[in-house]
Amino acid sequence: MSKKFFLIFLNLIFLLSCIGCNPISETAINLEIKPPQTGWQIFQGEKIAISLPENFEGGNPNRELKMLTNKLKNLDCVTDKTTEKLEQNSKSISLIGFLPKCEASHLAIAINIISQKVSKEITLDQFLEKEVNKLKNKAKIMEQDIIKNNQLFVGRIISEIELDNLTMKQLFYVIPEDQNYWIITYTSTADLFEQNLPIFEASFKSFQLLSN
Repeated sequence: MSKKFFLIFLNLIFLLSCIGCNPISETAINLEIKPPQTGWQIFQGEKIAISLPENFEGGNPNRELKMLTNKLKNLDCVTDKTTEKLEQNSKSISLIGFLPKCEASHLAIAINIISQKVSKEITLDQFLEKEVNKLKNKAKIMEQDIIKNNQLFVGRIISEIELDNLTMKQLFYVIPEDQNYWIITYTSTADLFEQNLPIFEASFKSFQLLSN
């Protein structure tokens, strides 16, 4: 794999993102997006769209950075260092979303989506194994498997980590697209994870790749 991605520990989320990861192009996309289920809203990132409940905030850091940082700064658990990290990596992140609620010194629930280019020789199994080995340096792997969604095989990982005396859990989905992988990361405090897992799974199923 020519470029690496890794966990950037922000106070709001663990971005499965990358310094030096491939920037996402700013090509304008105009097409019809499938409507969300009742009580949900659509967030559109670079080349993708996904649905989240109406009480979530979010957007595309590549195009809506000022709006996102302003909303985050209104939360007591978000520091200047956090928003600076987001600004530094905005070109490599397709979308972030978050529930505007703090749990100790962190956002209670957050989501981010990035993309990672790989060589055509790298299989989904190989990609998952390599990145799980990286995760093991920081987190405990609870589950790791490959699932089938709409005729497409997708990687799925659940991890757990202690951060500032708070247990956090993450759900990762790794979605192949030609020589590219889309990585969706859902993060929450451990006590909120199980009750919000159906929301995360429904959100993942709403994920749409948008064609130029």
